[in-house]
This record gives sequence, C-alpha cells and structure tokens, in this order.
Amino acid sequence: MSGPSLPELETYSAEDWVEAYQSLPVAQRYKSWIDSPCPQDPAASLRWQRHRGWLQAAMATYFDRASTSDICLSWSLLCEDLLRQAWRLGGLDELPICMTVVGKMGSQELNLSSDIDMFFVSQIGITPEIDRALKRFRALLSDATENGFVIRLDFDLRPGGRFAPLVSTLPQLEDYYWSQGETWERLAMVRARTILGPADLCAAVQQTLT
Repeated sequence: MSGPSLPELETYSAEDWVEAYQSLPVAQRYKSWIDSPCPQDPAASLRWQRHRGWLQAAMATYFDRASTSDICLSWSLLCEDLLRQAWRLGGLDELPICMTVVGKMGSQELNLSSDIDMFFVSQIGITPEIDRALKRFRALLSDATENGFVIRLDFDLRPGGRFAPLVSTLPQLEDYYWSQGETWERLAMVRARTILGPADLCAAVQQTLT
C-alpha cells in the first residue's frame, strides 16, 4: 500500500528550520545526522531511515503541511517497512513464525511517540532458533545508541500477558481468546493485523482472530 506524500524536508526554508529547532530541539540533532548519506551498516541504516521519516512527519505536523490522518498513515507505513527490514535482518523471514500488530499500528494510526504492540504465533511454539532471532529483531529496533533507537516494541499484549510464553501456537491463541481472555483483550483484536510471516500461517491467525 502506498501512503500519502508528506512535504520533502528540502521544501522547508532556513527560517522554518530555525523556528523548528527552537520548539523541537531533537529536530536539529536528527537533521545534522540525516544530512550525511544513509549508513551502510544495517542497524544504523534503520535509525537513519527512522529519523528522516520522523523529522518529515514532525515538520509537517508543526507547520500544518498535511492532515493528521495522512501524517499518522505515512508514519505507520514507514514503521511497518522498518519492521519488515528488521524481520529479515534478524532471520525471522526464514522461520515458521508470524507477527500480528494491534493498537494504533494495527489500524495504521501510529503517532510519533507511540510504541508498537505486537504478538507472535508459530505452529511449533518458541524454539532456541526462534528465540535468538526474536532477540536480534528486538535489538535492531529497540536498542538505544548514541544515535537513538528505531522503534519501541511492546510484547505485553500477547495472549496471557507478560508472564505467558513470548510465542504462542495457533491452538493456544484460539483457546486463550475463546475461553480465558478478558473482554478488553478481545476488543483489542478489532485492530489486529497479521503483517509478517508465512502466508498460510498469517491467514490462519487472521481467520482465528476474525
């Protein structure tokens, strides 16, 4: 899905940037970093892409150059692309596991300060290989560096909450929401989207949630 086009950073005047720096101090730090070419290192490249997209959305917000819905959709689509890149870099695209996003990411209404709520399903549950790949995936996106982080991830809305296994099987997912989940947990599934993983598994998860 192609999203709305936000104004390019190059369209803002020097005076616009001075004004933005006064109200958004982080904008000057991000701008100085993205003025350099995109790094070759995969993790640094993710942060560079994130900071450029965040700055583009923040400037459009501050100067009222786009609608709120377009800004949220544009930012959501960028974050989805960053998730996809980290999924591949972590090696999860070669494993029998899928990701479902909920909340603002599920409805593509992510704002610039949101974290991303997600859970994982695999027909074989969690294995050492899947566990290692998920740790790489999380580190690529959430580890703080001198150049910041990419995205904050929240795994606590998974079936059973923070004390449940990080990865559910399909029967565990179905059983939890059918017989154990609270009403608010079921309601959260209204905005669920299964976005990454093998097509057949993604379809089965989406059908179960529906």
